[in-house]
Amino acid sequence: MNFIRNKRRKNVKSYQDKMKGKRTIVFDFDGVIHRYSEGWKDGSIYDIPTPGIRETINKLSKEYRIIVCSTRCAEPDKLKEMQDWCDRYEIYVDDFSVGKPVASMYVDDRAINFTGNCNKLIKDIRNFEPWTEKYKHTCAYCGKTFYETDPLKQARKYCSNKCKMRNQE
Repeated sequence: MNFIRNKRRKNVKSYQDKMKGKRTIVFDFDGVIHRYSEGWKDGSIYDIPTPGIRETINKLSKEYRIIVCSTRCAEPDKLKEMQDWCDRYEIYVDDFSVGKPVASMYVDDRAINFTGNCNKLIKDIRNFEPWTEKYKHTCAYCGKTFYETDPLKQARKYCSNKCKMRNQE
């Protein structure tokens, strides 16, 4: 496994002591941490974090070892871009990995949870839709794309109250 240690860590010994006995969670970068609303584009990291992910990762990092897994890690300049992006948005992770490391759980926007039921697996594969498509909406006023993951708000038609008010004028 090809791990790229987070070189921004100051005290490696205390970090290693802190990590002993902690389970690992692996987060995919694009579509989980980086919102990735327009897909791959030119390979640049162009979007903001997925809403709430910074708080979630920073909270979980007190109990778990956090690894970011991405094919971007294979290229040194892309790895640095990813590390800098995480720093800019104050998303603190322990390591970055090119491959799939051993972990207690994986968080990925393009994963299907295998429940042991192969018939259900076939159905889940055929009906699969990443959250970025499932919760994508277009504002009825300005045409801007927005995402709504709260089931109670899914019927909304406007990206903001400002657009809603303009439409009612």
